[in-house]
Amino acid sequence: VDLLDVLERRRGNPAASQAHAEAAGCLGTWSVVGPLGAYPMLDFDRNLPPEQAGPLAESYAADPWRAPPRPRRTVEAQGCAVHLGGLDPQGGAFYAETEIVFPADGERQLWIESPNPVALWIDDREVFRADRRKERGPRGHILPLALSPGTHRVLVKVSSRHPNPVLSVAQGSARPRALDLPQGTSPQESYLRRVVHLGRGDTTGALAEGRTFGKDTPVPVLWQLVRATMADPFIDSNTRRNTIRRLLTRAEEKDRHAWKIALVLAAIDKDEDKLQVAIKRLLEAGSRWPVVEYPLALAELYREKGWQGKADAAIRRALALDPTSCAVIAAKVDMTRRRRAFADLRPWAEKLVTCSADSRALMDVFSRAREWDKAEAEARRLARVRADTRTDQLTADLLRIERGRSGARTAELGKDLLGPATPGAQTLVEAVDGLLAAGRDDEATATLESVVSEHPSLLGSTAVLQEVLVGKHPLSEVRLPGSRVIREFERSGRSYDQPQIMVLDYTVMRVFQDGSALELTHNIWRAQSKEGVDALGEYHVREGATLLTLRTHKADGTILEPERIAGKESISLPRLQPGDYVEAEYLRPIPPNQSFPGGFQSWRFFFQSMEEAFDRSEFAVMAPVDMDLVVDPRGHPPTQEETVSGGLRTLRWVARESRPLVPEPSSVPTQEVASSVRVGIGTTWSAWIDRARDVLADRDPVDPVAQARVTKILGGVTDPVSKARRLFRWTVDNVEHSSEVFGSAPVMLASRRGDRVRVLHYLLTLAGVDSELLLARSFSSDHSPSSMPEGSEYRHLLVRLRNHSEVVLFLGQEALPFGYLPPVLRGEEAFVFAEGAPRVVLPEGLVKDRREMSVTVRLQQNGDAEFDIVETHAGTTAIRWRTDLQAVPASLLESKFAEAYVARLVSGALLTELQIENLDQETEPLVFRYGFRVEGFARKREDTLRVPAILPTRLAPLYARVGERTTPLLVSFPQDLDVTIRLQPPESMSFVDLPQSASLDYRNRARFELTVDRDGDSVVIHREVKLPLLRVGTEAYGEFAAFCFEADGLEAREIIVRKHDP
Repeated sequence: VDLLDVLERRRGNPAASQAHAEAAGCLGTWSVVGPLGAYPMLDFDRNLPPEQAGPLAESYAADPWRAPPRPRRTVEAQGCAVHLGGLDPQGGAFYAETEIVFPADGERQLWIESPNPVALWIDDREVFRADRRKERGPRGHILPLALSPGTHRVLVKVSSRHPNPVLSVAQGSARPRALDLPQGTSPQESYLRRVVHLGRGDTTGALAEGRTFGKDTPVPVLWQLVRATMADPFIDSNTRRNTIRRLLTRAEEKDRHAWKIALVLAAIDKDEDKLQVAIKRLLEAGSRWPVVEYPLALAELYREKGWQGKADAAIRRALALDPTSCAVIAAKVDMTRRRRAFADLRPWAEKLVTCSADSRALMDVFSRAREWDKAEAEARRLARVRADTRTDQLTADLLRIERGRSGARTAELGKDLLGPATPGAQTLVEAVDGLLAAGRDDEATATLESVVSEHPSLLGSTAVLQEVLVGKHPLSEVRLPGSRVIREFERSGRSYDQPQIMVLDYTVMRVFQDGSALELTHNIWRAQSKEGVDALGEYHVREGATLLTLRTHKADGTILEPERIAGKESISLPRLQPGDYVEAEYLRPIPPNQSFPGGFQSWRFFFQSMEEAFDRSEFAVMAPVDMDLVVDPRGHPPTQEETVSGGLRTLRWVARESRPLVPEPSSVPTQEVASSVRVGIGTTWSAWIDRARDVLADRDPVDPVAQARVTKILGGVTDPVSKARRLFRWTVDNVEHSSEVFGSAPVMLASRRGDRVRVLHYLLTLAGVDSELLLARSFSSDHSPSSMPEGSEYRHLLVRLRNHSEVVLFLGQEALPFGYLPPVLRGEEAFVFAEGAPRVVLPEGLVKDRREMSVTVRLQQNGDAEFDIVETHAGTTAIRWRTDLQAVPASLLESKFAEAYVARLVSGALLTELQIENLDQETEPLVFRYGFRVEGFARKREDTLRVPAILPTRLAPLYARVGERTTPLLVSFPQDLDVTIRLQPPESMSFVDLPQSASLDYRNRARFELTVDRDGDSVVIHREVKLPLLRVGTEAYGEFAAFCFEADGLEAREIIVRKHDP
């Protein structure tokens, strides 16, 4: 029916289209409300107000950013398809209501089709629900119904991210036709089942009939597989292209007369940027088959290459083959328009409209020729043909026509564009322009002010128009004169050493009732060196911004304004020299933040920088007084000033003479200490997590192939934790990890590349293991307490078994044992991907960190030493070692170990042997057994050897590199080391004056213990270092540094060996 609708409308026969729809039982007239709800996918599970009993109301309250309320509107189907979107370009939950009449026998069947999640109620009772978020079943469903005779109310809910989702519903006789699929196993019956599945939009069902093919596979089946592969939701684009190429290559071998194959293969070549290959393929095929499709495809490729002459020749070739083809005529019209041969365009436009009645080509010709009466007649004809109820295209066309003829109806048509829904900025501009064209300037101004007052989301995007018409925009009164700012700076006498300084960093944000905002930013820099000139010489306009000011203030007072060069991304500032100033000012509209319905969140404004000096930094936020502003400060921002005037509350911060921060080693994040503020309204962690949940809600559909893979991996295991172990190991070993967090899980699984946590969570779900996603922050993230979401600080996606909360799985590295958590995540906070975003504290993990060294040192009388070491790693260090060593070829393993590790342990060490145990066994400790020789290890003086520190930890060079700090220290490399050293003296020598044992402690958090004992002739030194992750405040740094230096001093004490007395 939908295909017939398209064909009849192209023929200019909408009445015939309507007749086809009625014959098919299409439900044609609908009452529609939407979009509603904040989260299109999550809201499919929520009961929104239209689901209450009874007919749809006149309107429904939308989310705060969608004011005014969503009105009920009437929408007519085209064929069976009804498009549910309105003028508001948003996705959400859409509700469509109509009536059906049942005959006396009370039996009917309904056909309902949608590519989105859909639910159906009849007389306020839910009778059908198809959740395509989870199951990629058929798009269309036949529902046998038995109802009482008479009229029944039908309500359909469709949830979609698309702003204009489609729905098709038709009623038919009680006798279903061809509902039962063939049940046999013959190739013919399998073929028929594929036909039915594909006809119902059930790609999964079609592929379940089999994906494999061979030399005996019939060509029709190969084409079926091509069609199914094109729509397969469970494979990536590369797999799709390669599979189709193989299928078609086989089909071409079996049927040399299948002329369409080359077209599809050329399209694949084009997708892979192989234009020359595609062109060659089309030329060869076109020489065999004289059909218009080949020259038309060639023309498109030639245009992409910039070969316009060849493109024109290809279109002429198509015309010679079939001058009546609508596609060829459309290509000719496009070619003529591109060549700007407008005098030749009319006859071709007339031909195009004859074969495709919905083409706008002829109206464009009339408008260009200023034949306004003909243009109007054509616009009205198009409106009848298209019957488009979603947008007021006719009014927009008539407005442009009336403006062209300077007609009296310009003003009225302009105002007609402004319907009850929120108009787009361009619609408002056109409406106001219509009033201006009619000479009704006062009415244009009043219309603008009225519309933006009712629809505040337009205040930002129409600010420049307001400036022109009204003489001001919402931030006009807070603009600063740049020349005055420069004079004040020069009179101050302040100076800075940086190559460039920011004399003014000024931002004001005006927040509107719907959560949208308008930003005014004004910057002035001073170039103080050639380096500064180079940095400031090119200005890049921020995306979406309208530049108000861009100029250079010369040292002699001259002001130079640059010229924009078409096609150049940046703007060059002329004759810039040291001592000059660059001034830039822009407006930028900010749409409502969809993560926080009705809320607002500014970006973080910094009053300090690590590189640049700020002479004057100023940030202000203006919002209606009934909005509760929340401030999230960091560091030591300037004093907050608050004023209330004209219904607006203004918060302002002004900082003077901000020198660059001095970077310090191993510091906490700059954001945690630099002076800054962020302002929000109605922002919550729950809303932020819900936005991510909404994105993921339809990214884990069940793939039968994936389900079969899970069954094979598990091999009969039934215990949830055992299942998780197997699936974890398979994922780490087989999936290449990437940061594609929001991709389709079955696609990532099929390609074996993507976010491993998402893949594992998907596999666990298919295995029936109840699990949940967590989003955690790291130890090294900003830990400032805040009720306002800072999403950048929560970057680590994990999966947790719901009924075994101690099992939290991290998959971001290689060679991982089951249950391992990196130290930076242990004990940290995480959000659960669940309603309300519960907070949890991560456990310590199932794998403990351990590094032990058992060392035997045999001293020689000349000071040389032989070392035998057994080094055992578990947890973090074992994972690092395995990751590094597994990338080294076996033939190079010994030499790399000697160069990269042993030589750093002891200077001058020469490796003599190496054995590695459990390198490929992630669940077992990694063990190194190695030996090396060091010449001159001990200093020899007469009859005495002085033995230096053996394998010292050296805490101070790692953690106490500066005398004092202005920012907290981040100890992000923990130490958990246990070393036992047996030092054997040379023959006829013995140890004297052994160092004393000692123990150090830092605030019960860090510990250093050293014991020295004799064991026969040998000395046994045992050293234990326990240094966890720490945040050391500036007031405690001196104490911590003393701990490190004292520990290093204890390690560094020499041991003296002396010859026995004769």
